[in-house]
Amino acid sequence: MDYLRLSRITDSIDRGYRLITESRFVSLFTKAQSRVMDIFNSIVEIPMMSFLHADNEELQRILNPFNNESRFGLLEGAIIHSSIYAPGERQESLQEFYSKTPGWWAAYDFRRVSQFGEKARSFQEGKLCTFWIDELTGNDKDELTRLGTLKFISNLEHRASYDFPGIEKLAEQGFVELKTYEDAYAHAGLGSQYSSSLGLLELSKKPVYAVTPKGNGMIFLINEGGEKTPKADCAKKFAFQDR
Repeated sequence: MDYLRLSRITDSIDRGYRLITESRFVSLFTKAQSRVMDIFNSIVEIPMMSFLHADNEELQRILNPFNNESRFGLLEGAIIHSSIYAPGERQESLQEFYSKTPGWWAAYDFRRVSQFGEKARSFQEGKLCTFWIDELTGNDKDELTRLGTLKFISNLEHRASYDFPGIEKLAEQGFVELKTYEDAYAHAGLGSQYSSSLGLLELSKKPVYAVTPKGNGMIFLINEGGEKTPKADCAKKFAFQDR
């Protein structure tokens, strides 16, 4: 598909999107508007995205509007690094998680289960991926990107031009910032619960990247084509949490 044809298609989709979102009748009913958008997505967006990303199953999963969790990246406050210390399965210890694949990152999303349910993936690994959205360009790093604004990005040219940035670029754009483990856990409401564990492992003042309010839902970890780390091999050290 050449660029001119893609541009014409996206223009038509944008017009359809505006007709729906600007409808006075539909805007009176938020739920009705959401349902109409789901139908619009199923008719137009899924086939288009499947075509554009047919060679990448991970991106198809992210772009699927019917998979509520996968459409959103790491939530505000999530920590990212080459290796991270995060609560274990039973929340009784801190474990070190890392990826065996060079160039991949590890992340722990403190809020994912509470936001998306028990089956949500708190620990993730893979290549950093994002979609640059013009509407967020001038926002401050402390300005929250609401998940509702990410349910449908009307300009498909944005979605077709995804990027695999380095962590430095994400920091430059205000999507992540460096914090200490102590501050990251305090922000997640777990400071007192794990303070002794962080101290025992000498992690309290160790730096780690954390997703900013601006980066909320915008950073994905794509694990296409790499070696997924067995969970048993991820844990190298642990310390019991405070009682």
